[in-house]
Parts: sequence; structure tokens; C-alpha cells
Amino acid sequence: MFRRTSVAAFAVLLTTFALGADARWNCVEKGRIKVEAVAKPALGAFSGESKDVDAKEDGDDVVFTSALSKLDMGVRQKHMSQAFEIDKHPKVKLVIEKSKLKVPEDQKRVSGEVTGKLTLHGVERPVKVKYTVSRTGSDYHIKEAKFTFNYTKFKIEQICKVGVCVEPDVSVTVTNVKLRDK
Repeated sequence: MFRRTSVAAFAVLLTTFALGADARWNCVEKGRIKVEAVAKPALGAFSGESKDVDAKEDGDDVVFTSALSKLDMGVRQKHMSQAFEIDKHPKVKLVIEKSKLKVPEDQKRVSGEVTGKLTLHGVERPVKVKYTVSRTGSDYHIKEAKFTFNYTKFKIEQICKVGVCVEPDVSVTVTNVKLRDK
């Protein structure tokens, strides 16, 4: 579950980097990724965090990648690594078509939603990412980006330990990412 959560978090961060149709961006400051999942019955929510996301332009797309091994899931680290088969699938990738992103005017803020392609565990699926970004000169500040994905749709079996299962839907939130025109 934690792996799934980490993958989702990385995907969100990747999605949030893609915010302009005309600029060529370079990541200046990596933001914070938070992954949240829920285990039932009665164990409640758990979360993980990472700051390991790279962004680059590739043709008309912005591509975000992250190493799943960098996601800190605390005591659930081993379960996440096993479920997501990090040895076989060490990275998560999110691809966003740059022209689909809203770009604010200087000193303004804008929110939007975009569909990206999340690749996790060797499987690619669409995800909808909601984001808020502001602009200061040539700097694009990703204030927040969020998405949810179902990890079982990525050929990952539902994570269950001792009769307690992690729900399939994982939420990813990315905050405080800064990109700059090249």
C-alpha cells in the first residue's frame, strides 16, 4: 500500500511541474510529496513523504520521474517495497501534455485540472490532476497538486497483512515546487 501511495505521490509531483505551454522549464526547487492511504478495519490512515522528483521537457510533454525507494513510509516501508516490487519497477513516471496546462499571468494565481499518464509497476493509466500555480517573473510556483489513483489498476494486488487490507484508492498531494524558464 505504501508503495502505491509513494508512486501516487510522485505522479502528482510530476503532474504539477507541467504548468506552461510556452516556457521551457527547469526544476529549481523540489517540492514536498505526501502520500496517504487508509487501512481497514480500524487502523485508519497512514502516510509517507518524499522530496525526490525530477522534471524535464520531452517534446510537447513534461515528464516527471521519481525513485520509489526515496519515499519514506516509516514502519510500512517493507510492505510498500514488496507490494510495488521496487526492485523490478524502481521509478514512477507522470507525463503531462504541456499545452493542456493553464499558465497564470505574472503575479497571478490559477487553478486547473489536467489529465496525465501515470506509469507505475510497468503499467500506464490516465490520472486527473487538480493543481494551483502562481507565477513570479519566469518562476512558476506549484502551490498544490492533487490526484487519486487505484493501485490495483496497475497490476498490484491489494495489500493485506494479518487480515487488514489497504484500500485501493491512494491520494497524492504535492506542494511548494518551483520551476524556472531555461
